[in-house]
Amino acid sequence: MSDHSSDNKRRREASPPPSSNQKRRLASDCCSDALSSASPSVAIDEKHEDFERLTTDRKNMLHYMLKTESRYVRTKNTVTMHATLDFPLRQAAINYAFQIHRRLQLMPDVLFLGVNLFDRFLASKTCHPHELPLVMAASIWIAAHFLQHEDTEHTNEDINFYCHRDAIVPLLPGCTKRHLLDMKREILLALDYRLHCPTVLDFIAVLGEARDQDEDAEALTMFIIQITLYNYDFISIRPSAIALASFYLAERICGNIKACALFLTDEAKEVVNVLEHFMEHHFVYAGECLPGYLVDKFSHPDYRRVAVLARHYYKRRCREFNRCISIVPLPRWAVRSSKALGMEERVAKPEPQEVGGGHERT
Repeated sequence: MSDHSSDNKRRREASPPPSSNQKRRLASDCCSDALSSASPSVAIDEKHEDFERLTTDRKNMLHYMLKTESRYVRTKNTVTMHATLDFPLRQAAINYAFQIHRRLQLMPDVLFLGVNLFDRFLASKTCHPHELPLVMAASIWIAAHFLQHEDTEHTNEDINFYCHRDAIVPLLPGCTKRHLLDMKREILLALDYRLHCPTVLDFIAVLGEARDQDEDAEALTMFIIQITLYNYDFISIRPSAIALASFYLAERICGNIKACALFLTDEAKEVVNVLEHFMEHHFVYAGECLPGYLVDKFSHPDYRRVAVLARHYYKRRCREFNRCISIVPLPRWAVRSSKALGMEERVAKPEPQEVGGGHERT
């Protein structure tokens, strides 16, 4: 017995240590098994009767997305423990992504994939705060090239023009096209060229095929899921749960009673509660303490009608229940952080006096 143990010990000492590629492959294999077993209940029930309308290929695609989505979900600690990135800085960077996306009129998918690439890159790399616009611009550029194949050259010229003439040049006077290309290459190498991942919009597309939405509900769903990009509470939530909760909430606000029987799971119900609290707080006090980024979205022509619809819904709901909302405000824009990024955005007004012992998250 002792001889056998000594032989094993000598064999282990003689064998070379595993290379970095072997370690990465081993970690990937272990991660795959853990992910498939750690989430026994998915956010969307594939066997629900509403999914009978889907084709076999679409069901297989949904099954694959549900199986792989957790690999790309960040944790709140990713941002909390980051050396240079705090939540106000992340909000400002995402607002910068909205500016690029709106200015260039890119596909909606580009925005969500670009933000996902931005978060995944910063989970493993440390950047100076002044480089965050460059990282975000490169992430949006990669997402646009990946998703808009037929318009690659046009996207290249537009993003290059926008980065030089508007936002990046005042922050980085020496910024050239080479800087953008270098950052793009650095992101691709850091992510090992694994670009696509199931986003909220992918699941919204499946839900839209399973249940028909009217124009207002569809616009309100898009409004809600874009708001979730700012709130750090949603960083660690799977895209399928965010999609399902946003879909359900939009249907309910628009008066679709049948939506109450939608295929909500426990995880999606928790997301609905977070969204409900967020929408109640900010829409009831919209004229007083609405954050600057929501003021912009509230007044955007594409969402003005549904934003007003949501605000009236929550005001009426509060009057019916005859209660005062316990205000737990989200992190506000920091003047220092916004100026550090060169964002000329409105800073949220001070929150009103808190009721019910609410506290501000930091």
